[in-house]
Amino acid sequence: MRLTVHLKNILFLYSGDAFSRFVGMAAVAYLARILGPSDFGTISIGLAVLSYGVIVGNSGLSVLGTRKVAANAEDVGQLTVNILSSRLFLSVMAYTAGVIIAKTFIASIPLSRLTIIYLAGVFPAAFLLDWFFQGTQKLKIVAGGQLAGMVCYLLFVLAFVKTPENIVWVAWAWVTGMLVNTIFLWIKFKYKNVTLYFLRNRLNVLSLLKEAFPLGIAAIIAQFVTQFPVIYLGLVATRADVGLFSAGLKFVFFLLIFDRIFYAVFFPNISRCFRQFPEKLEENVNHVLKLTTAFVLVVSMVAVLSGNFLVLLIYGKAFSGAVPIFQIMSGLFVLKLINSVFTFTLIGIEKEKVYTKALIWGLGTFLLMIIILTKPMGSIGVVFALIGFEIVSLMIMVFELKRYVILHFTRSVMLPIFGTLCFLWILLFYIEIVFFLKLAVAFIAGVPLIVWLGGIGLDDIRYLKRIFI
Repeated sequence: MRLTVHLKNILFLYSGDAFSRFVGMAAVAYLARILGPSDFGTISIGLAVLSYGVIVGNSGLSVLGTRKVAANAEDVGQLTVNILSSRLFLSVMAYTAGVIIAKTFIASIPLSRLTIIYLAGVFPAAFLLDWFFQGTQKLKIVAGGQLAGMVCYLLFVLAFVKTPENIVWVAWAWVTGMLVNTIFLWIKFKYKNVTLYFLRNRLNVLSLLKEAFPLGIAAIIAQFVTQFPVIYLGLVATRADVGLFSAGLKFVFFLLIFDRIFYAVFFPNISRCFRQFPEKLEENVNHVLKLTTAFVLVVSMVAVLSGNFLVLLIYGKAFSGAVPIFQIMSGLFVLKLINSVFTFTLIGIEKEKVYTKALIWGLGTFLLMIIILTKPMGSIGVVFALIGFEIVSLMIMVFELKRYVILHFTRSVMLPIFGTLCFLWILLFYIEIVFFLKLAVAFIAGVPLIVWLGGIGLDDIRYLKRIFI
């Protein structure tokens, strides 16, 4: 059997991303046992602040660069210089603002110092070339860079973090891992024979930022919603609460490896399909929507049933409070992956303003829910606020995308989700059998149920064969 470029890319990216995330989870498990919930919450706050700095320094430029490279829309040498110059400019601003905010508003000196060290990661992030390799479908290189960076992070942590007093080295380890990833990609980029043109009259930083603005606003909103709960809980709850919430969230981030695969493999192809074969766009979107929904529901079903086993195995008994958080967050994973189908379809057909509009409405819902629900429900209320954000954004994108393509949303998405929820409810609360037998029932009965409810048939199987075999 001859593997297509798509299947090779998925295998390269999945294997590399999976290994890097397994390495990352090994570091997380080690740190959780060394630091405990409170200090684990501290490093989660620092990492959340860094995420804000990185996303401001990026501001949609990576997605724009991927789209331009995939569509051969611009000279790569000049495009690379323009994107890197723009990202460096924004990163300097983000770092400066972050340091000022940390020194002004963070009362704890150790937390302030840790946050400032984490923020140094915006500079290696500014020079990342993952967008170029995603646009050229060289995902093996992207995965290799991620793995190299994460292995460096783990080794650094194991070498220098022995007690809670060594917590500052966790931040340095993360920044060093980011730097290794960046250097790896530049070494590979050197062999692509791309000539970089640093010409003042062609250095269009402002015009590039203007073009990326809708994508940048959308990315900032999405990252704000993802990272804000950690910072918000740090303000209104204890750092132990932050640690438990972060433990559940990191499991979801691990599962979101599939979201990254969707972005790296399908987004460039949606862009090409829109430009070269627009008549096939509707068919492809519906196939991807149906198959993605069924796949993520199966994964989330297994995750919910395995929640208690996985949390205790990786984090230990001190983190048992993270079990319900993780189980409910599995719904967040489902919604994020389904949202990705609509997100990258809209961006691929150059309707990113619609995506931004959906996120703005979702942001309003999120802020309202997190204020109302956190006090009576604690961390669980924050999880429901995140789910509310995804649902509102999803519904608006569905409504807007129906202007351009016919979507089979009720059959492909709503019916399988409802059926899976009912099946899980019965399996969790009404059937008293051991964990592994519940997993067996899920595979024997749950998977065929999801496939049947989603209406997956021979046409969908043929679609997969056309793309991957």
